Amino acid sequence: MNPISVENFGLRLAHTIGWCLVRVKTSDPKNCLRTPELRPGIFEESRFSAIETVEMGRGLYGGVEIYNAQPTKDLGGGRLFVYYPDSNLCCGAAEQETHGFFDVDNVPPWDTWVAYFEDGGSSWSSNYLISWVPPQFVELVSQGIYVNPEECIVWLTDTDIRIGNDEIPT
Repeated sequence: MNPISVENFGLRLAHTIGWCLVRVKTSDPKNCLRTPELRPGIFEESRFSAIETVEMGRGLYGGVEIYNAQPTKDLGGGRLFVYYPDSNLCCGAAEQETHGFFDVDNVPPWDTWVAYFEDGGSSWSSNYLISWVPPQFVELVSQGIYVNPEECIVWLTDTDIRIGNDEIPT
């Protein structure tokens, strides 16, 4: 079940980049991309609805520049990474290493969430969240990925995941 098309992925990526770029504070990786108004509720119906809550919040609070964004194939100097929630051990190593960019459960800041996918398999890698990392945090996130023992956070380029026959940059 994947309720997002490749075209919508590009649009959502543009929204995410536009939203995050103006909120990056390198001195506060823990909080700068966790806008309270976008925070999904703890009783969301599903992981898909949590992503929808974030996207709707961007549209509601982001202004005309977010609302009028065009689908993008440009990552703005940032990178895409994958979070596999079903393989998470919640060890806290990535949280410590990234000064809170990842939380104790290895969840990336919700402002960076682009899309959630379920590939229909039964393995831990069948369900995943794709997030965008602003260029200012690429090295920090690389350090978090490096210390994450269960490998539940990885760069998209280090996976076999393809979005729309590589129409979306990685």
